[in-house]
Amino acid sequence: CRQGDPGGSVFFVSLEDDLVVRHAADAVPPSPRMNADGLVTDEQVDYAVEHAQRVAEGVNHEIHRNTWRYSVVIEQQRKALAERRERLLTTDVAALMLLDKVPEKAGEMDEDLLARVARSIALYHLDRLWAEHLAELSEVREGVHLRALGRLDPLDEFHRAAVPAFNELVPEIEARTIATFTETDFDEDWEPDEAKLTRPSATWTYLVHDNPFGSELDRLIASVGRRLTGASR
Repeated sequence: CRQGDPGGSVFFVSLEDDLVVRHAADAVPPSPRMNADGLVTDEQVDYAVEHAQRVAEGVNHEIHRNTWRYSVVIEQQRKALAERRERLLTTDVAALMLLDKVPEKAGEMDEDLLARVARSIALYHLDRLWAEHLAELSEVREGVHLRALGRLDPLDEFHRAAVPAFNELVPEIEARTIATFTETDFDEDWEPDEAKLTRPSATWTYLVHDNPFGSELDRLIASVGRRLTGASR
């Protein structure tokens, strides 16, 4: 124990580490110099390890950048739907919609009961459809990298699927709300669970690799690394 005395740190890396094997295998000499204790003292190996670290940092940066790029459109959609959800909670917009679309049945109900019923049904279908939308985007995200094989931009292809799908949400929420309302009998003691209106919850994680063979940046880094390695030999 140093108990506050000055000290230092020593880091060891094996040439069999995944970092080196994955990102700098071509840069490691076949028979590196080492001392009697087995410690490698080859400058070319030092370069290979540093090179592997730089490549790994570049790849991780690209992954984080892609994660952000794909999450932007989803966050915009989440905010838009959250605003609509807030209106459903704080206003009678759902009841007014039913009065407009189903005037016969809605007009026969007590105003307070209609507001409670309409709000519960609309919130149920909003939450359900949002979960279904996220599931659909998750499937699109997992397969969109295949379109990179056709030289298409995976992000553009993701947006082409995500935006139209979201535009269909509000009309579908209204359609399902109307269908549930017309198919259900209500009285003053009605509760949401009578119609099995249990709202879902879901958390979705998105893969971030655009191409199973690496992004354009990955391939550029690998190409430059090979050239630098060849020049140093």
